Amino acid sequence: RRVSAGKKILGLVGTAVDVTSHIKIREELEALKNNLEETIRARTAELAQANATVAAILESTADAFFATDAQWRIVYYNKTAEALCADRGLATGRCLWDLYPNSPTFQEPLRRVMSTRRYENFETQEMCEDKWFEVSACPGADGGLVISFRDITDRKKTEQELLRLCSLNLVGQMAAGISHEVRNPLTTVKGFLQVLARK
Repeated sequence: RRVSAGKKILGLVGTAVDVTSHIKIREELEALKNNLEETIRARTAELAQANATVAAILESTADAFFATDAQWRIVYYNKTAEALCADRGLATGRCLWDLYPNSPTFQEPLRRVMSTRRYENFETQEMCEDKWFEVSACPGADGGLVISFRDITDRKKTEQELLRLCSLNLVGQMAAGISHEVRNPLTTVKGFLQVLARK
């Protein structure tokens, strides 16, 4: 502060404060902030790489895969699911029940998994027209579901053909048994007829 008499400055009065500790704290805080920012950048890059790896795995799997949030909105839909059922752009962000509105053999098990938070595996024909799917559903970390499914239509057709062949085999066995039962008395009658013909 200036000390003056009229217009003449007589001197200055001031106080000095040692701010060395404040400067040192500010420098330490700046260093911590820079270190934290670098750690966040590194962790963000690691997370992005991990997400890219997981996405690449999910996109390359032969199984169809999608995930929902707790409100049944589809948050992820891989290309196999897109090839088997609905367009990814149409599916992602929509409620699962908008895509599969009248499918109790699909909805009921998924609702059970959502409420019990326990894994379930089931088969259904109601997801896509003329196809059978084996579905595995488990609870997701965010309250939604993680659902994978595979086309088992060929397996189902093979099972149905085996059932048909087993039925035909059973009919063949019954026919053989009946013909055996008919042949036995006919053999006896034929034998008697031969004996009578000789006399």
